[in-house]
Amino acid sequence: MDRVVGMVERDKNHVCIIAWSLGNESSYGPNHAAMAGWVREKDPSRLVHYEGGGSRTSSTDIVCPMYARVSNIVEIANDPTEYRPVILCEYSHAMGNSNGNLHEYWEAIDSTFGLQGGFIWDWVDQAMLKEGSNGSKHWAYGGDFGDIPNDLNFCLNGVVFPDRSPHPALQEVKFVYRQIKVVSDNNGSFEGTHRIQWENGPWHSLWSSSRASEVLLTITAKMLHFTRWVDSGHLISSTQILLLAKLEPLPHVIRSMESSLPVHNLDETIKLGQDGSWEITFNKKSSAIECWKGSHDLLNIWFWRCFPGMPCRSPWTRLPGLVEGHSNATQTVNLLPSADVRWVTFKRKDGVGIYASVYGGSPPMQMNASYYTTAELDHATRHEDLVKSDFIEVHLDHKHMGFGGDDSWSPCVHDQYLLPPVPYSFCLRFHPITATISDSDVYSDHSSKAILFQ
Repeated sequence: MDRVVGMVERDKNHVCIIAWSLGNESSYGPNHAAMAGWVREKDPSRLVHYEGGGSRTSSTDIVCPMYARVSNIVEIANDPTEYRPVILCEYSHAMGNSNGNLHEYWEAIDSTFGLQGGFIWDWVDQAMLKEGSNGSKHWAYGGDFGDIPNDLNFCLNGVVFPDRSPHPALQEVKFVYRQIKVVSDNNGSFEGTHRIQWENGPWHSLWSSSRASEVLLTITAKMLHFTRWVDSGHLISSTQILLLAKLEPLPHVIRSMESSLPVHNLDETIKLGQDGSWEITFNKKSSAIECWKGSHDLLNIWFWRCFPGMPCRSPWTRLPGLVEGHSNATQTVNLLPSADVRWVTFKRKDGVGIYASVYGGSPPMQMNASYYTTAELDHATRHEDLVKSDFIEVHLDHKHMGFGGDDSWSPCVHDQYLLPPVPYSFCLRFHPITATISDSDVYSDHSSKAILFQ
């Protein structure tokens, strides 16, 4: 009782305080009821919050569950006997590669009366900068100071690093939390009450509708004026909408021809080619491509670890937007961890490289480019254990499954995100890139010569 009384008396004149909390994870009993009663009588202008005892006791003015599932909070909000707002006091545990299904919570919050939001646990990784024996600096946490027992990395739950630089997951949070949302009713009309200002950009020749695979409308909202918290021009919201496009049928998706294809069956490889214009070598044991030659050497064993300094260009967010990345473009462990990728190119400075895309009815692929191998990432327990390679390892995968559920300790993901052990089939299209053939040209022209793998 004395603890809460002291808190209220100390902080009652701070205008930024909108609610009083009776504590965190402190069970529930008559003392909590007494504290709530005293606070309400002392300061009826502010709400009282307490999650303990099941988040729906008489000692809280807010139904404040902790890590409740989407179905649970919708059920509470729809309870006709519940008049209090529902605000998750903790949710979307931001530990490691997390916050994946955040959009499901906000689809429910935006569409259900009584659901008012939640607080991500938590804002910042709780670590301190420490200098190692070799002079290098790293973020130190549980066990790095000789502390026993400790919680290891269970204090690294933030959406930003200790220096406040953003985690990759913060981009997902920003997108889901955007205040300006644009939707289409699929008939080409939009409604809104916001004043929109735009500028004429440089002239670009449009792809003809017969060549464009997709037509996307990108709508961004930026701050017009400087504020105390952000500069003018800061991106507030970005939305991409797939528009209906008239597509003329192509005469042939793949050109067929009558021609002999010489195959050379060697000791460990199989080599095939066409009239000296191209040649591919497969490894018999791994089925991997060891070499692909056209007018230039396009791919060999070390290519799959990427040309040093090669720019990687791909639409690598969860949206169809285009992002151009370089080998020194990020400070996170993975160079380009990418979900729902339609196509990607890897090019040298002279413009020679390779284009890869999904093909046919295959869904977008999952792409990863990293300075570290999967084995190195699997065995390292600290970021400083990783030694940056001179090459980049690239993975093009059909599907990935997440690590956990709505928190960091649930046994598995929700059923709709499982990848059951059944046969899968998908198709990738590879095409050489030269200085005269751009990645956009290859993306829009499905009739050009390419190699398909299924």
